[in-house]
Amino acid sequence: MEYRTERVPFGRAKRPEIVELTGQNRVPVLVDGEEVVNDSRRIREYLDWRYPSDSDAPKQAAEGRPN
Repeated sequence: MEYRTERVPFGRAKRPEIVELTGQNRVPVLVDGEEVVNDSRRIREYLDWRYPSDSDAPKQAAEGRPN
């Protein structure tokens, strides 16, 4: 999986690019094509669902897409 990391300066009061993506002024944010996921727990669930390891595939198929 290819990815790009963008560091957001700590203490920066306004982050219009983040608000535009999520409607909130909070990070972390994951953008995967058209999908935008914020909140570290939801990002992990999404990545596990979208890019499962071979051992996770049956479990992920049974659980379906995360909320």
